[in-house]
Order: sequence, then C-alpha cells, then structure tokens
Amino acid sequence: MTGTASLPARHFDDVYAASDDPWSFGTSAYEAAKYVDSVAALGERRFWSGFEIGARPTESSRRQASFMRQARAWPMCATGFGNVASTT
Repeated sequence: MTGTASLPARHFDDVYAASDDPWSFGTSAYEAAKYVDSVAALGERRFWSGFEIGARPTESSRRQASFMRQARAWPMCATGFGNVASTT
C-alpha cells in the first residue's frame, strides 16, 4: 500500500500499559448491546474451535470462548495471550 505506515510494534504495549481497557469495551453500552445481539444471532450453536486475531485477555474474549470447545488467539501486544480454555 502506498502512503500508509504501520504503527511501531510497541504501540499497543504502550496503549495497554496506560489502561487495561483503553477502548472501554468493559463499560461501553454499545459493546454490551453488540454482545447481546451477537449471542442472540448464534442461538444454541456452539463451535469446535475459534481463532481471534489481535486478541487481548478481556472479558469479551472470555465470553467468545464460551461458545467454543477450543479458543485460540494471536495477541496484538506482549501482554496478550495464546490460548483460552473453554468448557462449553
């Protein structure tokens, strides 16, 4: 891509060093409503596995993992995580 630059590798480390929830996912009414709508769309379906890119150990990721037998994640920063166990 021409004219675009990537953020430095430490960018998200610095963002999350300043706050555990810099985008307010844990307190956002919008995010809460989006989660409720997503769960409603899934219904009773459960999945064998799932993969989240740019993950962070958040309540959102834990909730998503509850719909899978095995959840994997690729962190966006050094404070990310690799695997999340689920007992669905």
